[in-house]
Order: sequence, then structure tokens, then C-alpha cells
Amino acid sequence: MKEINTCPVCGNTRLTDKLKVADHFGSKEVFHLLGCDKCQTLLTTPIPDEKEIITYYKSNSYVSHGDSVSPIFDKAYKYIQTRNLRYKQRLIEKYTLGKTLFDYGCGAGTFLEYMQNKGWNVKGVEPDEQARQIALSKSLDITSLESLN
Repeated sequence: MKEINTCPVCGNTRLTDKLKVADHFGSKEVFHLLGCDKCQTLLTTPIPDEKEIITYYKSNSYVSHGDSVSPIFDKAYKYIQTRNLRYKQRLIEKYTLGKTLFDYGCGAGTFLEYMQNKGWNVKGVEPDEQARQIALSKSLDITSLESLN
């Protein structure tokens, strides 16, 4: 895990701890949501490296990109997901000034699609090819990790 102490957008070192967030579905780890005092970018820290991050997506309690479990589970999952998307939207709007969202590790683009439908300018990066293809099929601006280098 890598701790963030510099804003990757503007290089500012003044980051304010905004909120602690737990990974309720998998590792139970606590992450910090930091806000850049200069450009208002929100960051999650610590950041798992490429080898560590896959463990979050391969957890038995994580529903993978586009997977279906059962009709009843899928309906309950969709309901909870919608509530969670609204919560994330309110949280981001509380701590930001603009309407631009960059999501690193955007998965199948569900959150980006939701925010785009709310009038936000969105862009994402997704290392997983399968998830990226699902996001691209939603006409989202998604790129691979390799194309950033």
C-alpha cells in the first residue's frame, strides 16, 4: 500500500483528511478520503499497488463486473447499489467545487455513468480489460492503465 501525501493533479502537499471509509464487503480495512486544499481533488489513501488491488475484486463478497448471481440477489444488489451511488454523489458534491470526475479503477463504469447522467463531465481508468469493455459499451470516456504512460 502506498500512502498519498502529494496531490497527483496539482502537486500540492496540503491535503486535508475529509472522511474515513471502511471496506465493508472485503478486507474491512479503513481508507482515508483526502481533499487537496489547492485544486479540490479528492483522493483515497492508502492506494493498493497493482498486485494488491486484485484481492479486493476477487473477494467472495464482491460481485464482479457484470456478473449475475440470482434474480432475487440481483434485485437487492441493484437497490443497494442505487442508494450507494446517491450517497457517493452527495459526498463528492459536498467536498468539491466543480462538475468534473476522474475515477481511477472505475470498473464497469456504473458510478461514472450515474454521475454523467447527473450532468458531470466524467473520465475513467480501468486496468481490467473485461470491465473496461463493459464501461466502453456505455459510451463512457475510459482508458487503460497502459495508455496513461
